[in-house]
Amino acid sequence: MDQQRGDVEMERLERQTRENSIKQVAALLQRPDQLERVELLKKKYVRKKAAADAHLKNAVQSQLGDVKTGLNQLRSCLEDIKVVKQNLSDIHTIYHSVSGLKDKLVNLSHESAKHHQLAASVESLKHVANVPETVFATKELIEEGKLLQAHRNLADLEASRDQLLLELHRQMNRSANPDPKNENDAKMIEGYFSKVQELSENLGKQLWLLLGRTLITVRKEPTIIVSALRIIERECRMDEDWKKRYELYKFMPADRPKKWREKAINVLNDAVENRLEGCQLEERDQHKMWLVRHLEIIRRLTIDDLKVVKSLCEPCFPETFDIVRTYVKMYHTAISQHLLNVIERGLEGNEIVSLLSWITTYYSEELMGHRGLQIQEGDLGPLLSIDVIESLQDRYINTLRNNITEWMSNSMTTDKKDWYKEEEPETDGKGFYVTQLPVILFQIVDQNMQVSQLLGSGVTPKVLDLVLTEISNFANIYEDELKKYKEAHLKERSQPRFYIQYMSANVNNCDTLGESTKQLKSKYAESRGPVDQLYGAQDRDRYHTITNQFLQVADYGCLFLKEEVFLDVGEYIQNILTRKWLENEGDVDTICATVEDYYHDFKHLRPTIINDYPDVKAEQLVSLLQLRGDTGKSEAQQLVNNALADRGSTSMKKGILSRV
Repeated sequence: MDQQRGDVEMERLERQTRENSIKQVAALLQRPDQLERVELLKKKYVRKKAAADAHLKNAVQSQLGDVKTGLNQLRSCLEDIKVVKQNLSDIHTIYHSVSGLKDKLVNLSHESAKHHQLAASVESLKHVANVPETVFATKELIEEGKLLQAHRNLADLEASRDQLLLELHRQMNRSANPDPKNENDAKMIEGYFSKVQELSENLGKQLWLLLGRTLITVRKEPTIIVSALRIIERECRMDEDWKKRYELYKFMPADRPKKWREKAINVLNDAVENRLEGCQLEERDQHKMWLVRHLEIIRRLTIDDLKVVKSLCEPCFPETFDIVRTYVKMYHTAISQHLLNVIERGLEGNEIVSLLSWITTYYSEELMGHRGLQIQEGDLGPLLSIDVIESLQDRYINTLRNNITEWMSNSMTTDKKDWYKEEEPETDGKGFYVTQLPVILFQIVDQNMQVSQLLGSGVTPKVLDLVLTEISNFANIYEDELKKYKEAHLKERSQPRFYIQYMSANVNNCDTLGESTKQLKSKYAESRGPVDQLYGAQDRDRYHTITNQFLQVADYGCLFLKEEVFLDVGEYIQNILTRKWLENEGDVDTICATVEDYYHDFKHLRPTIINDYPDVKAEQLVSLLQLRGDTGKSEAQQLVNNALADRGSTSMKKGILSRV
């Protein structure tokens, strides 16, 4: 079946090749003049065919050679397998023949173990015999600061001791019944080498002293730090070596593993904590800016130390320490703990502001984000927990609430004193009466809002909410104070002397405070984020509500001013639009003179406060006279015309009345 398929495939290929050849020849011989090149073309394709046949022949021969080589290798492997099989069979036979040999050689095994132990003892004898002298020499080397040589002697002493103890341990494990003599020998060896442990501790103390001053020593004598680190790395390698031996022999020297690398990192960490604790030079009672100065010292110290670590320590420390990252985390943790201690001792007023502001700039280029350090914020995590930060913010908000309330109260008290001065209030650049209250009030607000923007994104919305609440409360207080001012004036109208002027100034103040509240919205409202999400839909109208509060206070002030006018002209107003009023010029002149006098004060009100009303026309006067029932239409018309003709100044008086 496969043969038939192969034949069919060959026929198809031959047919396809023949068709392709015919097409190719037809493409080459399309014109009569090309027939002259038939011989050349024939020779060319003959050469190509010969070359293709040669390549094919070489390829087939190469494949056949590889197949032949493979067959020879398989034949050789088969012979080798037969030999290995025969050898395994022989070994199996021999193994069964010597199965009882172990029991016959028990004594020889014991003698071999003793020989091995004695050989180790002989090897260690030269060290064992000189232990007291070596211990004394090593102690002197440690005192002289020759730590590398001292550690070499210490390593030899420990190796001799540990090897002897290991051999005793192996001997006791091989014996079914432990010999008490071996235990006594172990105690004797430990006693003989007791000074070695003391040397190790003394050497460690010297290393920890050196590492504790790493940031200082590495600037002057980096080789000392390198030597100390070489000793630590050697001890770490010996720890690893004994861990592997423990898996084999279940024996570990009493002082292993020493874990000197971990101890070294702990020493470096303690040194960092001590540097931070030691940089606090002042307390609150010594300087009111103690915390600001202390935080600045921490900032400078941290940057300087980490620069030293990156430039000088990194080449000295082994890669296993990852010293730059290790130091950064140590400083981060130490600063965090130090700040927590500062917070626990208690902070007052602006100290909270200083701390929150410093925390906000912690990851900026001023500290951990410094270009020379190349530290990623994600590698460190938050300096303080969210709970601690929120607690600080809440304490700041509570303190600020009390301060703002006190500042506003003091500002109101100071401004009230000005209302009783024996001089007119100040005027602004446009001639409107003002006091300093709006300026002082919103300076306080703006200063605190600017400070809040330095304390983190979460503080500004809270401060803005607080400010709006306090401004709203202040509007109510302002209204009450104006009412008290009016009541005091009504008891004795001659006092205060400039009541009208200061009431006008307060009306202008309310208008200014309403506009300042709108400006507050445009300047800081975006810091609150989506209003619907954070504070609800009602908060959209909060600024409008506060503005209306001040406008309402301004309306009260205007009402008090109008009441003051009517107190002076009230008795004359009773005659308006009566026959007596049109026939008697005196009442009208009194009213107009009084109103004109007040108008000279009221022109100092802001334009948004004053309302212009249209002049009263003659036709309206006629209608009003008819409504009173004193005259008929013709008589009323005649009276009005006569009054207007006789008093040329009436239009001016009507204008004054209309302005007021």
